[in-house]
Amino acid sequence: MKKKDSLRLLLVLLAAFSQMAIAATGSRVEELLPLFPQADVVGDRAVNAPEYRLATGPLASLGSAVRPEKEERVSGQLTQKSYEISQVHEPREVMQHYLKVLQDLDANILYRCEGRGCGRSNDWANVIFKRSYLYGLDDYQQYLAATFQARDAAYAVAIYTVRRANQRVFAHVELVELSDAQVALQAQKRDFIAIDEAELERPGALNNKLGAWLSKVRAKPSDFQIFIASYSHSSKRTDIENYEHAADLARRFRVYLTQQAILSGSIRLIVIGPFADEEDFAESASYLEIHTVVAGP
Repeated sequence: MKKKDSLRLLLVLLAAFSQMAIAATGSRVEELLPLFPQADVVGDRAVNAPEYRLATGPLASLGSAVRPEKEERVSGQLTQKSYEISQVHEPREVMQHYLKVLQDLDANILYRCEGRGCGRSNDWANVIFKRSYLYGLDDYQQYLAATFQARDAAYAVAIYTVRRANQRVFAHVELVELSDAQVALQAQKRDFIAIDEAELERPGALNNKLGAWLSKVRAKPSDFQIFIASYSHSSKRTDIENYEHAADLARRFRVYLTQQAILSGSIRLIVIGPFADEEDFAESASYLEIHTVVAGP
């Protein structure tokens, strides 16, 4: 099965840039990450970031302090842009727009969450991003962190979308053009396995297909992080129904993995649903991709 490897890991060393390069980076944000239709820019800032903290886990309170459970520290030229979106759109819809863009860039999704699984919106708005207008409803927030390569440069990006109590919808993008290779970034390796929906109904065949991979992961469970990307594109379903179907496939497969003694904390679900190129569905209307990230040389 020929699929784009949407979680390609990147190791690119770049030299430090001048202030002119900072401005150029800022002007290219929309070229790399096109705006959601009819989005209005409400905030724009470009600075040098010698130590940027990219959140790769949910937020947690440690006493009076709030910080991500996991993070990567990187350096480079940081561009921060905030957008207000028409209220007829949902934060999830805006995030799906960016997911599609990142998929086309063969991005490596380091972390993604939604709703209360991300932590408190107040903390994302006021502690992480320091933008009070991003404080919205915990149930209507989305976040992702990713890395990608474009135009002979490497980037790390954090994207947050949210609906406020007054129904206003915002998206916030923080893009770092890297000056080092610290992101994700520990010379990691990747495995990629595709599974059709029909294979999920045949546990025996599934065990045979995944036997070697399961043994490898169980041997050193703490060394692995597993990303399950799920897709569904049936003409008998609406886009929302396809998205929910893909989410159900991912949840079912996570249950299967935990039954095979795979640590649930090492599994991350990435629901793509119907938001992928049609050619990706040439062989199956519904399928999963297993992407395994392994730290080490």
